[in-house]
Amino acid sequence: MKKKGIIMALAAALCVAAFAVPAICEALTFDETTQEYVIATPQDLIDFRDMVNRGEYRINARLEGNIDLTQADGTPLAWTPIGTGDGYSASYKGKFNGQGYAVTGYVVSTAAAADGNAQVAGFFGALSGATVSNLTVSGNVEISEALSEQFFYAGGVAGVIMNGTTLESCVNNGVVNIDVKDCNYNYVGGIVGSLKYYSESFVKNSNNNGTVTLKTTPPDGSNGALQSYVGGITGKFDAGEISNCVNNASVSADVDKTIGGSGACMTYAGGIAGIGGYMSKEVAIDGCSNLGSVAASSKTTKGGNTVTGGILGQSDLAAVSNCANSGTVSSEKTNGAGAQYSTAYAGGIVGINGDSSFGSESTITNCANTGAVSTGSGKNAGAIAGMNQDEATFEDCAWAEDTATSALGSNKNSNITEDNIKENAVSVSAEQTSEIVTTVAFTASEFEVAEGETAVITLDTFPGSTSQFDSYVKDIVVSIEPSTAAELVSQEGKNITIRGLAAGETATVKISAQLYASDFSNASEIKPSSTPRDVTAQCTLKVASQSEPAPAPSTPQHSGGGGGGCSAGFGALALLAVVPLLRMRKR
Repeated sequence: MKKKGIIMALAAALCVAAFAVPAICEALTFDETTQEYVIATPQDLIDFRDMVNRGEYRINARLEGNIDLTQADGTPLAWTPIGTGDGYSASYKGKFNGQGYAVTGYVVSTAAAADGNAQVAGFFGALSGATVSNLTVSGNVEISEALSEQFFYAGGVAGVIMNGTTLESCVNNGVVNIDVKDCNYNYVGGIVGSLKYYSESFVKNSNNNGTVTLKTTPPDGSNGALQSYVGGITGKFDAGEISNCVNNASVSADVDKTIGGSGACMTYAGGIAGIGGYMSKEVAIDGCSNLGSVAASSKTTKGGNTVTGGILGQSDLAAVSNCANSGTVSSEKTNGAGAQYSTAYAGGIVGINGDSSFGSESTITNCANTGAVSTGSGKNAGAIAGMNQDEATFEDCAWAEDTATSALGSNKNSNITEDNIKENAVSVSAEQTSEIVTTVAFTASEFEVAEGETAVITLDTFPGSTSQFDSYVKDIVVSIEPSTAAELVSQEGKNITIRGLAAGETATVKISAQLYASDFSNASEIKPSSTPRDVTAQCTLKVASQSEPAPAPSTPQHSGGGGGGCSAGFGALALLAVVPLLRMRKR
């Protein structure tokens, strides 16, 4: 009996040990009504992750609070992604609702297996037919190693998504810093590394606030190509749609293929996506904004292009609409002996618009650029597109005259004349840039508020912050659910004040409005259009107890950064730097 008691005591001790995860510890609460596992503690999250990675790929879960994975010694937990294993059949396929809460205190520093020739890194690894919503992640993804497989996918939220997966209302606050070698194909994004081509997937209403960096060299002696794709939201985008997303941080790629064999060196970087469209599949980017710098440089002795865009690096078969860029865009190519067809392209909206190999009819519609654009050679740099080719077109666009010497760096569409360019890509003076309005975002001075205190949510236009806000944005309607958590105090123009009512509750604040985007038909007098678009936005507000009041509000900012994001707990202050619109549609 004594021995039995000792054994039971030892088992109990193991079960409560920090981050110990034997099978007997899996005591997650299961909500029979919603068919979800309830994650309320760090151990709950680890247990859930391990259940998925052992083969329970379709289970659902929701967070019940902020999760801080920081270890007892103050260091971040080494995190293995959710959804890894032998082959994409081991991808996570369930529904994960963060309910507006954040996961902090972890680092992903080792690439995990995902397929026979692929590795992944992120909070999630591979997602297939899954839904991840209302989640903030603030752990860093920092991979510095020689990879063992040919394909590598890394993102703040997920490495790779496919087969109808949706990421909605997700935020990444952690840096994605990749320094790898011995891998031919690299896909790196602030939210997700790649949306694979199997079937349409979607990224909606999501923000990246962490710097995204890729540095890579190919396998020594490899005759294969070195292809690198990096973006503020995703590196490569094969099928589906990215809508109402914002990148607030810098995006950069530094590629060296002066070693290796005969394969070309292709590098693509974009504020939203590195490249979009695949084969005959059309993709769409709508209502997105980039505020961070986008830069790519590559060295090669074997040829290949370096392409950057404020929104999209290369558009193979993409429709880019209602987007705006204010970040600097630069591209540089260094050619060694023997290099052929190696060129740098940079565009304020798209680097290369159109690809003849896919019969491209790519389009750019109602987009604006206020960020400076450059290439190392000074050629193929355009305020709207670095190069426009084949059947690709653009219309109803505008650019600040000090950002580049022309709207197009080069034009290979014989149907587009100089008059067409001037009519559909209007150049405006620095004094007029505040009236360049293509999208709407809102900033939140506080992500959390103490019970009885208030938070101010401020709508704003983008890329120009117009003084005539009420002429561009009208009929604002605010709703709060549940009404027991928070209440509307006032709505005065762009400022909406909300009071927290019940400590420990989470409120969803929804705002709908009419946006009258800028009419660029008369460059001398930019004004609101006569036809509005319906716009809808939402954010999450946590209500803290009065014993843990939130700090005084800071000035809202559109700029993002790297680092680990907000601290956990109800007393944390977070700036919701630019929360994008959920939906934009023509009336």
